[in-house]
Amino acid sequence: MGTSSQTIGAPGVTRVHSNSVGDVIQAHREAIGARRYEPIGKMLNILLGPDDEAAYMQKKDVRERIARLSQYRGLQLDWGNDGPIIAYAPHRSSCLFPFGISKPPRAYDPVPMAKHGSKIKQELEDYASGYMMGRDGTTFMILRPVMYIGVWIMASLYTMVGRADRQGDYPTLLINPKTREGHIVGGSIILTTAHPTGMESMPWEGAKR
Repeated sequence: MGTSSQTIGAPGVTRVHSNSVGDVIQAHREAIGARRYEPIGKMLNILLGPDDEAAYMQKKDVRERIARLSQYRGLQLDWGNDGPIIAYAPHRSSCLFPFGISKPPRAYDPVPMAKHGSKIKQELEDYASGYMMGRDGTTFMILRPVMYIGVWIMASLYTMVGRADRQGDYPTLLINPKTREGHIVGGSIILTTAHPTGMESMPWEGAKR
């Protein structure tokens, strides 16, 4: 999916043009309004790959803030049972969140010697790679690349795996920080069982076999 943008205003903010992600966002909005989407399940968590433009790479204080979580579970945001509904857009061309994306709750401290029951705040902004401004002036946080999404479907755990498209772009999660409107654009996403077979393994299972 091609994009056309230009930097405006503050650093890290881009404006999309007519032949770009803006068209996908508009199509998602129309599909939500007409209820022309296909629910997949509840998003439990999302795992991002490293990005040089992300806040945790640009700011030392952000790296230090998320280190306690990231050193044990990678660049992951966890919603647990409070996760938003994720759905396919028409023709399964991309994914959308018909009811928006809630702010992730505080996560349990994964450090083995941590105080029992202690929790750590999860801030979407700490993982964002700048912001994008749509044609209507809507601002979205950019979280990329999306590598894995844990999804709860009919009492079973599944994984959506992010893959690069022909242009080499991986899926990107866009979130409006005010309204919580959310979209996944670009790349491709494949729905699999929780434990893929063959040479592929989940990031938390270590290196590829």
